[in-house]
Amino acid sequence: MNNRDSLLRVNKGNSLDRGKNIRPNETFTQDDLKKESKKEKITKTEFVTYYANIRINNHIRNQLQSLSLMGLAKSQKGALELLINEYVNGMPEELRREYELNYKTLEDRDVKLKANK
Repeated sequence: MNNRDSLLRVNKGNSLDRGKNIRPNETFTQDDLKKESKKEKITKTEFVTYYANIRINNHIRNQLQSLSLMGLAKSQKGALELLINEYVNGMPEELRREYELNYKTLEDRDVKLKANK
């Protein structure tokens, strides 16, 4: 008898010990599946924040840094936010509404693109 024959031979007298019988902690029936389960509250993401870069020249960078060094903002980013807010607040009402609509549209797009990842 060769190795192949011994591998194919079935030992009918002894069954293999497969260890502890594994059972699920919870069971259910088909009737349980038909019942309406409590719907989980789905929270809607309102906004997302991620880093994006813009290219600026050294003159603009120096202007932002100057505002920061004067203590008007904590950083160049803060100085830029300050300038944008001041500019938007000085816009005529109709132009500001257009800006806010565009801004909200772009923010909603970011949520759709980034929140599901």
